Amino acid sequence: MLYILIVLLNFLCTKGKVEECANEIKGLLDAIIAPPFTTNYTFMFTYSGIALNELGNYDDCNKLDYARYVIFYFSKAPVSLQSLCGPKICTKEDYQIIFSNGSYFLNNPLPIYTLSKAQSNKQFPATTTIVFPYDYQKDNYRTYTTGAIIMISISVTLSFISFLGTIYDIIYPKNSSVISNIIKCFSLLANGRKLLISRRKKDPLDILNGIRVLSLGWVLLGHTVLATSSYGPLNNLYTLPETIAGSDYIIIYAGVYAVDTFFWVSGFLFTFLALMEIDKTYEFTYKKIFMAYIHRILRITPTYMFCLFFFWALQKYLGNGPLYTEIDKLYNPDCEEYWYANLLYYNNFVPDWKSSFCFGASWYLAADMQLFVFVPLILWLYVRVKKIIGWVYVGIMCCSCCIASGIVAKHYNLNVSFWTTSQGDDYLNYYYYKPYSRLAPYSLGFACGLIVFTIRKYENKGTTYDKLAFLIGNAMKNIFIRSISMFIGLILINLLIFSQYSTYKHPGANQDYTHWSKTENYVFIALERFTYGLGISLIFLPLLLGYFKPIIWFLSFPPFSFFSRLCFVMFLIHFSILEISLCSQKNTMNFNPYTNAKDAIFLFILSSACALPIVLVVEMPLSNLESLIFSNFRNKTKAILEEVERTESQPMKLKIIY
Repeated sequence: MLYILIVLLNFLCTKGKVEECANEIKGLLDAIIAPPFTTNYTFMFTYSGIALNELGNYDDCNKLDYARYVIFYFSKAPVSLQSLCGPKICTKEDYQIIFSNGSYFLNNPLPIYTLSKAQSNKQFPATTTIVFPYDYQKDNYRTYTTGAIIMISISVTLSFISFLGTIYDIIYPKNSSVISNIIKCFSLLANGRKLLISRRKKDPLDILNGIRVLSLGWVLLGHTVLATSSYGPLNNLYTLPETIAGSDYIIIYAGVYAVDTFFWVSGFLFTFLALMEIDKTYEFTYKKIFMAYIHRILRITPTYMFCLFFFWALQKYLGNGPLYTEIDKLYNPDCEEYWYANLLYYNNFVPDWKSSFCFGASWYLAADMQLFVFVPLILWLYVRVKKIIGWVYVGIMCCSCCIASGIVAKHYNLNVSFWTTSQGDDYLNYYYYKPYSRLAPYSLGFACGLIVFTIRKYENKGTTYDKLAFLIGNAMKNIFIRSISMFIGLILINLLIFSQYSTYKHPGANQDYTHWSKTENYVFIALERFTYGLGISLIFLPLLLGYFKPIIWFLSFPPFSFFSRLCFVMFLIHFSILEISLCSQKNTMNFNPYTNAKDAIFLFILSSACALPIVLVVEMPLSNLESLIFSNFRNKTKAILEEVERTESQPMKLKIIY
């Protein structure tokens, strides 16, 4: 506010062409020393932000007939602004003239970024943007677009179908005809039961529920800190680098590994469940491989596309505030040009081998699908040809992950710290979002799937399916070996996390984080994903085999089961909800660990509440339909084969009789 007033005061000392606006501003300046609430100008001054990033009183200012809320942006990421409840008569052009005649500008750049200074004190600063938020939102967000109307119609239609399905389920609970089963796929009553009921027979695999939920919480915490530091109106912006450099934030910047847990779980679950299915049916044909791809696409894509189109079309209508003019400029512009890349799961490579930002979490789905592409083929070779092929695949993938990550790190001169200003978006675009950086966690999850399946098959049928997998899994029976496994896993992960503190503690004058040498950065980046994948494998494997009962009990706690079923949708939508929340802020924020933790908890609760209707009305009904169609198809195929077999065997019986 002081900066704005100095500029305005300098302008009033000169001869300007905007006399009406100048006279009104003079009244506003006089209100500083006038008795409180004696004139209209005192209200305008009261509703203005006094310090940097203070937002004043946006709502009450816009209620004044003679005033108009205005924001002067010096930077938008991180947010650096001054708010003013200025005279209504003043236009953007008037403020530009006032600024261009002002002799004072912000000469000391913020420590987290560099402001380009005006070439002359007579020139309007290039970094300053003037926005009337209320007018902008009224002009751009008041009428629904065609896409918004379509998504509202789809949402209402699905909700109505779910309502009808629920009523039908209540009236005809025992009707099991094909049409009845299709209608019941949309029943909120049936889907609600599935969501709340956990397995009666406890299984060590239930720990995956707790792992998913805790990992998602870690992701939400990291994204809360990252987004708040970038898009939040902070009153301690100047001390932000020192705050982040503190030891309190070790767990935050280590949150980049939380998503690797998801990749590990994805690799493990497909491998284990696919082998269990093969063991039941005793077949693994090309058709099975094809159906694995179809099932995965149908399981993920409809819900994914619904969430993407919903927030693309409606996000700008879901909030309001002085900063909400920026909501469309964060990620959605990429949707218009590259939305199809999300549908085809290669959005993490477009445009120009970079990544598009149509939807916050979409890069993960693309990378996960790309990693999945080869797994059914590898599994077919593992089952039908030779078991060693699976282990060779794991070894090649781990080595490839380390080599590719190291090469990319050296080529783009990447730094371990993703806060580094000099590397721009290269860390995300060429390393973090790419599938080659996730090969190790995914393939190590694949390996653990082989081990757990082999041990279970041995326990159930007494046969050794895979000798190497059996050797590793059987070794865990020894309490010393499994304790060492758990200990080494914890050591690896803690070394990985806490060793980074030395570089984050010394951000440097320009946020370049040069405390580590380039070679140290390259080596660390090359090995970090493999190290983390190996660490969680050594921790999770004994648990999945049924050891360390207290930990299994905790991770299998029933509430984890409920939230685990919401995890997929929560992961999809949480960043959009975070954007809406931050852009709707009407008060300045203080960046500190306690506020960050509170905001992350709030984001988790809000994301859960928003995910619940999507899960009940979109995800579960479509999943039920897919299961119903394929189960009917399998039953019909089985019946046809049995009939063919019976028919073919009949003549033989006749010949024997005769």
